[in-house]
Amino acid sequence: MTDERQGLPSASGFYMEAACDGRQNLLRTLLPHELAPERDVEMASRGDRIHDALQTGDVSLLTEDEMVDWAKCKEAEKKIYDEWRDGADALEYRERRMWLHDGKGQPLVSGKADVVFRQDADALILDYKTGFNPHLTPSQRSWQLRVLAVIEYNQRRVPIRVGFIKPKAYEKSDCTDYAFEDLEFAHQQIMEVLRRSKEPDAPRYAGSHCNYCPARNRCPEAAAYSMLPSVMANTSVTMSKKEVIARVQKLTPADWKFIVQRGPMTVNIIEASKASLKALSVEELLAIGMTIDEGRRMPQIDAGAAFAVLSEFISTKALWSCFELSKGALIKAVAQEKILTEAQAKVIVEEKLKPFTDDTRRSAGSLEEV
Repeated sequence: MTDERQGLPSASGFYMEAACDGRQNLLRTLLPHELAPERDVEMASRGDRIHDALQTGDVSLLTEDEMVDWAKCKEAEKKIYDEWRDGADALEYRERRMWLHDGKGQPLVSGKADVVFRQDADALILDYKTGFNPHLTPSQRSWQLRVLAVIEYNQRRVPIRVGFIKPKAYEKSDCTDYAFEDLEFAHQQIMEVLRRSKEPDAPRYAGSHCNYCPARNRCPEAAAYSMLPSVMANTSVTMSKKEVIARVQKLTPADWKFIVQRGPMTVNIIEASKASLKALSVEELLAIGMTIDEGRRMPQIDAGAAFAVLSEFISTKALWSCFELSKGALIKAVAQEKILTEAQAKVIVEEKLKPFTDDTRRSAGSLEEV
């Protein structure tokens, strides 16, 4: 499949370029199969269907819910258009990719506006946000709209109004006017972002933008950011064990140390939270979408009686191989039967067990501060 963006930055993702200078350098080193997939494929598909219907007028493939949002988009678009239009109908362009070029005619960045209206003296650019996004950047601070405005401005030196149409938001639209001086300044900002991204040693900066970056699974900075407790506590994304392992492997040794040192506290927090949840009533648990089962059965076997019966079924040697001797339990038993302290019993038990103890095995060892 041909990349219509030509491997260059685009308006929709330009906020990531502005936030992370080295993003493009990393992306250029990755193969297609190394790129992370979209976060919410179904939501993206839903948006695509609504966008297609807005472009073509064919609503036959929309669900009832999508039809509602399509109608809200049309209504908001008409309202914005009527307020902006001055005189005759404007020229209309939908879903057309536009480019910003450098002084030598080389493409730098592109953008595909959902709809562009052009009059002789100005232009109107609108973008639909059909999903529920309470944290959508306002139009005045949106890099996407800023890039689209500058691309249009470089084709036609006119002031431009840009706006979002948000059918699922309380305020269905959000518009900003760019005057000539605003567009000149925005152009300088975009060129500066592009200049920084082309530096061979451009640093990468992690942040919330990493959640949607295609390079996130191959980026050490994104991996470190995603493992921060404050980030994990606020994310709606669940990672599989395989994804967690892949991200942890991207961390630095200092990051591993930081996480391990806080491991006991994290475990204690989880255990305390479990205990608190189990203390809630059934109604309180249901109110937060949880329940508690009866718990699994833990049968207690009379080892002595079972040994006597089973020794008639299999050899004593085979039967003994099924048992494990608990040193702690043995110490307590000796202390109780011989009327000793556990410290005294421990000395005796260790002395008695020494001829039968293999001390050549070693665990992986514990991590210690030096």
